[in-house]
Amino acid sequence: MKIAVLILAHKDAAQTERLINRLQHPSLHLFIHVDKKSPLSKHSFSSPVTQIKNNIPVFWGDFSPVQATLNGMKEISEKLGVFDYFILLSGQDYPIKPTESLLQFLQQNKGSEFIDHHPVTEDGWKAAMSRYQYFYYRKNKNVWGWAFFAVVRTFMKITGIKRKSPVPVWAGSQWFNISYAAFDYILKYTSANPELVSFMKRSNFTDELFFQTVLLNSPFKNNCVNNSLRYIHWNEASMEENKSPGIIGIKDLAVIQQSPAFFARKFDAAVDSAILNELDKITGYTS
Repeated sequence: MKIAVLILAHKDAAQTERLINRLQHPSLHLFIHVDKKSPLSKHSFSSPVTQIKNNIPVFWGDFSPVQATLNGMKEISEKLGVFDYFILLSGQDYPIKPTESLLQFLQQNKGSEFIDHHPVTEDGWKAAMSRYQYFYYRKNKNVWGWAFFAVVRTFMKITGIKRKSPVPVWAGSQWFNISYAAFDYILKYTSANPELVSFMKRSNFTDELFFQTVLLNSPFKNNCVNNSLRYIHWNEASMEENKSPGIIGIKDLAVIQQSPAFFARKFDAAVDSAILNELDKITGYTS
């Protein structure tokens, strides 16, 4: 199989290099988008990986993670042509099964889109409705823009005014695995439907809305499997709406070994590198 892998990275050159090394395989074609405002953007990778030229500053919570992904997808399409599957990873992901197992699984399930997805409705992921019903702007991008939209948002909540999406909104994990056909559809749809892009640019945490919304309103809807193929240890201390994945450590090894997932997140070598060493042994990887 021919698999395109895009890594979104923003920190820890050594851990990012380790991930790239671990993913080296004849069937995996590796690309990386490095946050332009990160020190990592000045790093010269020694591992074989293609860097996305049109990299941008990425800000937590706004549209930039989506734009970074789209920029990467466009360059992958131009450089790689047709392939079988596209996998989106973060720099803090790590494989928990041998690459051959992943390839065999994708071959056996060819045509399925593995993307976590939930309807954003009163009966679905209700908490995510406020992400698009009101205007948002990130404070760390421009404090005056943030202040203006904060006032607008307060006015909307007081008066009951809500934004309406051009299409039904779906939500789920930012990280996904899709066929080339779905990959190509997303690029063409985004180009042909700037109104959805514009709408999402003033929404909140759109990295967990955009790709689900495109695919679950497309001919690929019935092919979407509600599974991101990842083990994520959620930080239960976080708020439900903004909960974040906790750092995986050696204490989680037994649970990871029982997981049917192919990747896990998130890891931090500065906190616990022993878990990465053990995963290398389990998956049969030798550097």
